[in-house]
Amino acid sequence: LERETRGWFLHFRERLIVELRQQKRSDEEIEKEVNDAVMREYLERVYAGIHSNTELRELGDGIPQLLVEQAQAVVLMHRAVGNVQQKLSKSKDTLRERLEKNYPVRSRIGPWLRDRLRNAEESFIEECKWSAHEEALTLCNNQHLSQTVYFLNRDLTFMKEREPVLKKELKNDKSPTRIFHWRTHIWFPSNWVVRRSFQGHQRSYPPSLAQPPHQSPHHALIPANPYFWLKKK
Repeated sequence: LERETRGWFLHFRERLIVELRQQKRSDEEIEKEVNDAVMREYLERVYAGIHSNTELRELGDGIPQLLVEQAQAVVLMHRAVGNVQQKLSKSKDTLRERLEKNYPVRSRIGPWLRDRLRNAEESFIEECKWSAHEEALTLCNNQHLSQTVYFLNRDLTFMKEREPVLKKELKNDKSPTRIFHWRTHIWFPSNWVVRRSFQGHQRSYPPSLAQPPHQSPHHALIPANPYFWLKKK
């Protein structure tokens, strides 16, 4: 990857700038087109380097192509997110201009203007919450990245259909499944943490006080079950 950034970048960039200036393009257009062209050229060189790498080919048939497709998918997903962010920025700029035109006095009040822009941003996010996924699906479909399209479709379907149902089911399920009792006097619960260890993974939980205090049965330490212990910070 480091090798692909050497030797060609400056000459390639300068040539594009000269060509676009001859076409009487604006500086903003030149900057965008040059950056896009440089990125495309760099990625093509990287993909070619991956395909020609002997060590990667020795790992198995199709490994270089799999890595290239993964890289393409990541680039396209970032592009989709960037496109949505750009639309949000443009919509806020348009709203700001409209507010300054329709409310020349109020728009000079910082809190008032920020409040309108924040509300507009929240509305945009709610209305376009699937836009990044949908745009990524379109971009990946155009590049025939079928594996990425499959996973993006599953992710989008889960967020649209399954996630709201699961949130609704789990929202009211707040009763603990297990209760543990340690013979430890705790004056400040914020100075302590409950640690959970299971299958090599550890996680911390803030302790909470039960009202009223209650006793719990003894739980034997079984390898198949999680292991909990109380620890001072």
